[in-house]
Amino acid sequence: MSDEENEYIIDPTDSDDEEGVDSLNNENSISNEDEETYDIDVYDNLNLHQNQLKNVLGDIRSDIPQNVKASQFWFDEVEQIYKYYDGENVIRLGNQDSYNFVSPGLVYDELTSEVSLEEATHTGLGGVKYATDTEVHEGIEETKVVNPKQLVSEINIRLSAFGNEVDEAIEELETSIDNIATRLGTAENDISTNAGNITSLGTRLGTAENNISTNASNISSLGTRMNTAENDISTNASNISSLGTRMNTAENDISTNASNISSLGTRLGTAENNISTNADNITALGTRLGTAENDISTNADNITALGTRLGTAENNISTNASNITSLGTRMNTAENDISTNAGNITSLGTRMSTAENDISTNANNISTNASNITSLGTRMSTAESDISTNASNISTNASNISSLGTRMTSAEGRLTSVENAVSGVETLLQQINSGGN
Repeated sequence: MSDEENEYIIDPTDSDDEEGVDSLNNENSISNEDEETYDIDVYDNLNLHQNQLKNVLGDIRSDIPQNVKASQFWFDEVEQIYKYYDGENVIRLGNQDSYNFVSPGLVYDELTSEVSLEEATHTGLGGVKYATDTEVHEGIEETKVVNPKQLVSEINIRLSAFGNEVDEAIEELETSIDNIATRLGTAENDISTNAGNITSLGTRLGTAENNISTNASNISSLGTRMNTAENDISTNASNISSLGTRMNTAENDISTNASNISSLGTRLGTAENNISTNADNITALGTRLGTAENDISTNADNITALGTRLGTAENNISTNASNITSLGTRMNTAENDISTNAGNITSLGTRMSTAENDISTNANNISTNASNITSLGTRMSTAESDISTNASNISTNASNISSLGTRMTSAEGRLTSVENAVSGVETLLQQINSGGN
């Protein structure tokens, strides 16, 4: 029977092979009456569900299985030892002293029949490799060694680079110091300028205050003059009112005198008519004198009384003439007073216009002064803000100078560390040179 006739293949994916699968449950299904054995090919995992696999023989062979996989093991009938493949190398199992084995650290590859040297570790022996100059500089290899020459060269390179970094840091520090000194000088100039501006502003503020005080005094004086002018206007108004009253009285007196004079003229005409009549009567009486002596005597009495009355009328006329003359004088005086008052009123109007113009000018000056004071307050606020900013800048500069001092101290400490490191390297180099000698 050929090998193909003895093979009994069970494919779990084949639903038509149920009889073959069920036959595995019978322990006699893989043997026949002649006790011949069969190979069973299984194309899937065989799960024993934590049951024991008893009386099992390993894969006995004299070579490595084809397409070997990790964890696959077999029994080498030539060396009489179990072997397994770990995914990279073929590993022997059992007593390693019972056969010819390579030295510790060496690995024998059954696949290629080559011996390789394992890498040394902190706990195991093995081979080492020297790092290249690039690997030494990069410093990322952990399994390669460095010779003293490479170490010294790399230390010198790093010390040189660190020295350049220190020089650059010092140059940057010096540049920062120069910049801070320049900024400090600028800040001092700004402070000096601000101080001068503040002094000038104080002078201008003093001048403005003096002008305000002068304007206040002028306004107060103008108020006094305005009060005086108002009092004068009130007095003139009262005088004009009184003069009007007196004028009305004088006009009434003149009208009364004119009426009296007119009445007196009428009476005088009547008296003259009476005198003419009396003269006629006297002539007639002279003719009738002889017969009318009594009438003459009566007429004489009447004439005497009429003379008395005429004297009285003449006196009244003289008195009225004197009164009229006095009234004319008083009228002239009143007219002069009226003219004078008119001139005073005109002058007062001029002074009022001037006062109003002065008040308008002072109001403009007050508005201008108020605007100047507001502007001055704004400039004062700006000056105070500039002073605050300068103070802040001075504080910042002081902080920067302090920080600079700290950085200088740190740089000096780093330089000291570098000097110590260089000294240590020099000592190490001397030791290396001494050991080489």
